[in-house]
Amino acid sequence: MKSQTPSPYAFLVLATVVSFLNLRPSVASTEDFGDALARQITDAKIHTLALAEFVTQEGENSPRGSYLAARLAENWSEHHAELVVVKPASFTEALAAQKLTLQALNTREPLKQIGNTLGVEALMFGTVKNTADGYLLTVTMRTASDGALVFTREQPIGHSRVLDSLASTDADTTASASRAGVNGVGVPVCNYMPTPIFPTGARKAKVSAASAILLAVITPEGRLTNIRVTKDPGYGFAERAVEVLTEWRCKPALGKDKKPTAVTVPIEITFRDY
Repeated sequence: MKSQTPSPYAFLVLATVVSFLNLRPSVASTEDFGDALARQITDAKIHTLALAEFVTQEGENSPRGSYLAARLAENWSEHHAELVVVKPASFTEALAAQKLTLQALNTREPLKQIGNTLGVEALMFGTVKNTADGYLLTVTMRTASDGALVFTREQPIGHSRVLDSLASTDADTTASASRAGVNGVGVPVCNYMPTPIFPTGARKAKVSAASAILLAVITPEGRLTNIRVTKDPGYGFAERAVEVLTEWRCKPALGKDKKPTAVTVPIEITFRDY
């Protein structure tokens, strides 16, 4: 590379580029991002908010987005008592009861309507996008009274065993593999199934037992992927079920050709706090 004396303008351009690079958020864990968001919410003088399930940029339901939203709500419940949070499942139930969609909340009146129903000062929405290095989570918070933008924040989230094992959309699970035990396709046998962790939130709420139902693809290598929750009892049970399924190991199903093949299977995870 040739050496030359830079002009004053070169220093200006270099300084500007460095400044913009420093503004790019670094990759964070969901816990670190949750803590940073909690501080930003508190700084905005917001004390009660409702958290929607995160979706894809196209507005499709996303098991990965639902998991991230639930983990944020769980983080705030356990570590940020200054925030009163309506969790994603309750937000979704309220939308259904009011016959509203997330897309409808782009306008002021439906936003105010759901805010009044949930009794909160603000509502938070989010999208998840796949990237080469993991995922990009974009969250937006608006006031419930008039829809005013409080803030928008982007955060890269790195790859992890759990996030990578979740389906990007609801359709991914059923579209990516045949059903087990149908049309000559065999059934996998899982031989390593560790006990799931009992959720702290459930124990605090004195919920001693529950079951979560999930749908997953068991690969020819015997691992579980494209996981999505089909029945969520709340209190963090679905999140702990997802996490334990990523540790399972199975003898894969055999296809018609007697070779290992990917299959879709429903799985029920039962929790008991003895």
